[in-house]
Amino acid sequence: MAKKKKNLKKQNIKKAQKQKKRREKLKQQSPPQQGRAGSDLLDRVDMALQLIREGDLRTGKKILERLEEKYEDSFAIPAVHYGLGVAAITEERYSEAASYFEKTVAVAPDLVEAYLTLAFAYKMQHKMPEMVQALRQVAKRGKRGSHEVTQAKEMLNGLENILKDDGLTLDEYLETAYFFEHGMYRMESGDWEEALQSFEKGLDLFPNDPRSYGNMGLCYAFLGKREQALDAVDRALALDPDDEPAHLIRVFVNGMKEGERLGERLNAIKDSGNYRDGEEERLLRDYLEEQGFLPGKNEPARQNPPAKKRESKKKAASPVQEKKGLRFSQYRITDEPLPEPVYDRLPKDVKDRIQELMVTAQKNPIRAIPELQELKEKYPDVPNIYNFLAVAYSTLGDQKKAEAVIRENLAKHPDYLFGKLNYAQICIAKEAYEKIPEIFDNKFDLKMICPERDTFHITEFVTFCGIMGKYYFWTGQIDAARQYNKSLQEAAPETRDARELNRLLNSKEAKVVDRMKKLFGR
Repeated sequence: MAKKKKNLKKQNIKKAQKQKKRREKLKQQSPPQQGRAGSDLLDRVDMALQLIREGDLRTGKKILERLEEKYEDSFAIPAVHYGLGVAAITEERYSEAASYFEKTVAVAPDLVEAYLTLAFAYKMQHKMPEMVQALRQVAKRGKRGSHEVTQAKEMLNGLENILKDDGLTLDEYLETAYFFEHGMYRMESGDWEEALQSFEKGLDLFPNDPRSYGNMGLCYAFLGKREQALDAVDRALALDPDDEPAHLIRVFVNGMKEGERLGERLNAIKDSGNYRDGEEERLLRDYLEEQGFLPGKNEPARQNPPAKKRESKKKAASPVQEKKGLRFSQYRITDEPLPEPVYDRLPKDVKDRIQELMVTAQKNPIRAIPELQELKEKYPDVPNIYNFLAVAYSTLGDQKKAEAVIRENLAKHPDYLFGKLNYAQICIAKEAYEKIPEIFDNKFDLKMICPERDTFHITEFVTFCGIMGKYYFWTGQIDAARQYNKSLQEAAPETRDARELNRLLNSKEAKVVDRMKKLFGR
């Protein structure tokens, strides 16, 4: 009995430590506001989670739903979303759970527990590439040797061992997933030829994928190529004899004539109400509507380009290095899109699609990557495309490919400011601080780097100040780092760069440097 009580006490201590760690991470990644009210909110979230763990799901969930409604703009809302995700997991509503965890990590990206449970939600939906992406984020952001990192690495290693049987590495598997997702997207858009090309590229890497052959059969059927459709479907069935959609497609396409298109045939049968061979045609139409390959009640919504913000310009001061210290140069910052001659010359439909892919690269990188690769090859002089492709790889957790694209972009477009900024961020992450002055040609101010410009985008300004602040901090020049931090806090205190730099300057390392300067009179 005493042993049982001791074990229970240990479990309670571990739970309390996890709760404390989660609260600290949320506070670190959130602006210092709302004081005691925010702390009370976290207490109520912890109480709701405890109720869910003890089996009182209904009460715990009700508390969380009320908190979400009442404190929508609170800095602690990621904790509420995390709790609602846990509730959804408990109810086995995995799609809803994934949605809540995605909201959590979007605001609190270092909360590795959310990435780990997100990976589980993806796994239960058979979204394996997304699961890999979430697990890689745990391994990247978590503390080395922690329970979360150990678990994530074990899952990744297990998946790699399974893939070895198919002769695939994990990265090759992800690449086949890129092509498959892109093919599906093209099918939803009715671009049958382009969809075929994507599935063929995926089969070059993994020739034993029945889904790709089945989808190719559909593409050929929609194009009126009966014999090729039957051949592709037969290959799918040879690999997976229980593939029900492939059986449906085969029965139906077998009754078509060469040159007759699947969509036209289905519409003609629907209009006449004459269904042959029992329910095959009706079942096939329902299946195609569910997949979004035919117009129907379940047709997926198309992603719209992000709406443009109204112009909002203000003066920005940025520190400039001089022999005697720092001075400030003046320019304007804006959140409005700035003129980009090469990009602006693109056809309107291409620009609209790139804007859509910019959003998709952050939300669903697997879908965005193949099309961004195609656009990069077609428009090699547009640096923005390289930038969004690097973002997609980074979101996916494939830092090696992200860095390769960033280096390629900088080599081809040496004057592209975001190219310099992206490469500088890599150097900061690798602690190669000596390269920062070289990247910016020993210029420590945006106006000096781009003297022809009087206006900079807010993201350029924030990223640059964050890089310079970290460079000066880690090279021991704390006062200079504080100047950049001051600029960030005045212009964009809510951004991640501003919070990270501010946290660094309030860390133990900064205090040690300050004490040493006082001791040695520097």
